[in-house]
Amino acid sequence: MTIDELKSLLSHFNIRPDKRLGQNFLLSEKVLDEIVASAQLTKLDKVLEIGPGLGVLTRRLGEAAGEVIAVEKDRKLYTVLKKLFKRDENVEILLGDALYTDVILNAVKNLDSSVAPFPQNDKHESAYKLVANIPYYITGKLLQNFLALPAHNSSQPPLTLRGGVKTPSLRIREGGLPRPTSERVEAGGELLYRPSLIVLLLQKEVAERVTAKPGEMSLLSVSVQMYSDPEIISLVGKENFYPIPEVDSAVVRLAVLPAPRLPVDERQFFQLVKIGFSNKRKQLHNNLASGFGPRDWKQVLASIDLDPLCRAQDLSIASWGKLFDKTR
Repeated sequence: MTIDELKSLLSHFNIRPDKRLGQNFLLSEKVLDEIVASAQLTKLDKVLEIGPGLGVLTRRLGEAAGEVIAVEKDRKLYTVLKKLFKRDENVEILLGDALYTDVILNAVKNLDSSVAPFPQNDKHESAYKLVANIPYYITGKLLQNFLALPAHNSSQPPLTLRGGVKTPSLRIREGGLPRPTSERVEAGGELLYRPSLIVLLLQKEVAERVTAKPGEMSLLSVSVQMYSDPEIISLVGKENFYPIPEVDSAVVRLAVLPAPRLPVDERQFFQLVKIGFSNKRKQLHNNLASGFGPRDWKQVLASIDLDPLCRAQDLSIASWGKLFDKTR
């Protein structure tokens, strides 16, 4: 879609991009191709799309997948989307905020009920894939909502949440993802499962945090890499959007793991990680002393082959696991 075509469509439906909602519409056909290719779709796949906008990506997803359910928060865009896809039998548009538990629940329930069960295989894939072009301010919460859920064939213990209740607002500090939970979400007798694959169009800086390596790790990267293998597929210049945002973006694919990377109590594990990142300027042993009390934390770090003067961003997921064992 050219910028003139997009402006014409926006004018026709009397839509003005809402900066508050992070509405920057993607123009590039090449990037759309990359997103769809990254999702590795077949006609057996079910796709949950968040933030479909004017449905340019939705159209591509509908052509490649068996079914698409798109969740749009903006009521005006929702009305437009309903008109644009009224003849597409495999595309359903839902109105709602994807940060609400009941909205996600309804979307996934619709996917589960309308298409034959997703075939289980040696990759332990679950019932759907998640595709989204999301603004930064909901990145942490969105990832928490989906990655902290169990795999489709998981035996993780349930966590009961009342359907229709908004999950607590969570702040992102230094690009960090708030503590996930290992427990599945249950509402009205229905279970939510995390997707088998997630493809996101993120701000470049956030994508780099998600895929960071030891030396540049953050609470966000530890949280995401606990549950998935993330990779940057391509960089997307800001000129590919309208209105033009202030920063560049990136297509990121998260291959979701069938189980958390470490066999630990995740609630306690992320309490440790959060303490470790509580003050980035301090060395890790100082943060541990502040969070857990006096102990020869330098010796503890040395005992698991870490530099006693290291900082939290230097640790790999495996190192966090070893440190967790030392705090038990």
